[in-house]
Amino acid sequence: MGSIALGNHSPRSGASRVVRRMIENGTWSRGERIPGEEQLCQDLSVSRRTIRAVLEELEGDGLIEGRGRKGRFVVWEGQPRLTLLARTIVVVTYTEGRIDPMAMNGYLASLDAGVLFEIGEQGYSSLVIPERAVHQFPIEEVISNRPMGIVAVEPALHNPAVEQLLRDCAVADLPIVLNTHHTSLLGFDRVVSDHRVGARLLTESLLREGCRRILLIQADHPSADWPERKIAGYHEAMRAAGIDPLPVLQNLTLTQRVEADPDVFETRARQYAGALVEHLTGPERVDAIMVMSDSDLFPVARACHLFGLDPQRDMLLAGFDNYWQTCHERHFCDVIPRFTVDKQNHFTGRMVVRLLLERLHGQLSPEAQCRFTPPRVVALDPHDPTLALVPGAGSSTPLAEEYVHAHL
Repeated sequence: MGSIALGNHSPRSGASRVVRRMIENGTWSRGERIPGEEQLCQDLSVSRRTIRAVLEELEGDGLIEGRGRKGRFVVWEGQPRLTLLARTIVVVTYTEGRIDPMAMNGYLASLDAGVLFEIGEQGYSSLVIPERAVHQFPIEEVISNRPMGIVAVEPALHNPAVEQLLRDCAVADLPIVLNTHHTSLLGFDRVVSDHRVGARLLTESLLREGCRRILLIQADHPSADWPERKIAGYHEAMRAAGIDPLPVLQNLTLTQRVEADPDVFETRARQYAGALVEHLTGPERVDAIMVMSDSDLFPVARACHLFGLDPQRDMLLAGFDNYWQTCHERHFCDVIPRFTVDKQNHFTGRMVVRLLLERLHGQLSPEAQCRFTPPRVVALDPHDPTLALVPGAGSSTPLAEEYVHAHL
């Protein structure tokens, strides 16, 4: 996906759009005094010089009128522009079928659920467009009806039709907020789970268990920024403990996952075994392995078996994403991770909507914003599946609301 150019986000143009919108949609009605310059500067994060230029422009266009010390008042005589989608947020989703707004799990569908939950909580409506059907929607008609904004989460953003939708919405100056680590989309407002913090907390949890030779297996995704952030978090925790981190195991050639296929699973396990041979044998054997995602834990555990090792006794295995309970690989190797990372997808989806509303109401600086939501470590009992979710090492992680406010 190529880089997508955004519209004009200069401080002056952004402030002008917000103030015009407040007048034209009836938020400030005819005869009403608008906030003073100082308040507008604070609300719109612009300088006094910029806001004065904006107000002079609006006076020249006949939308407001200055009345000396009394302030400026709305004199625009037009009717509020209430379109069909004036209180609607467009949600582009990859999820097939109905979305349960209360779904809270490790799957990406929980992001969509959080988005829809927050839209309802804020009192707005949603127009859900499945990413596979974007090319069938009358997008021009949707845009002409001026929805409040557009939100979309991974992996729907890999669809070329969605890319074109974002381009069209950017040109139409509609607010857009994404959940993505894709490097070509860093110019948009984004909300993502903090992979750096997740990897650091996970490493710290293994260190507290007495592990010292901790191996991180990480995918190589040159189009995304999350692998580097996870590696950075791992390095931070190891160096803080005074331990040299092991070289990260990257650039693996693995057969693509196929659901419920034992042959593919066995092939992947043997591929992992080949990549891990020097780490699972000899005096320098690792005592913990952190995999890319929970689904990778099971073929890695099987690889350990091939070397005569007992996962979670001879070494600890830690996952990521917290969806191990429903991974189809469990049918072939029923091992429970000692730790996994819950990225709090549902809360991330909620924050996507909140960031959109902040942009819509002129509460942000013109630069693209990136908010990180806090992951938490979930500690598991690998010997008793009935105690799968027990208080974990991530219990000291700040609450999601506190974390986000602390990082604004």
